[in-house]
Amino acid sequence: MVEEGASRKVEVPDGPNRFDFTLRNHYHVRCVKCSEIFDADMDEITEFAGKNS
Repeated sequence: MVEEGASRKVEVPDGPNRFDFTLRNHYHVRCVKCSEIFDADMDEITEFAGKNS
């Protein structure tokens, strides 16, 4: 599905790789209690993206 462009591979440090069907650029957060990973609904932070404002 990744090769077809239907999903993205998300490499997770210290865990198994995951696959995401949200194809637009977005952030993820991990719960410190249960380790579940969620999409973060927020605007892009240019400093994280390596862009200059």
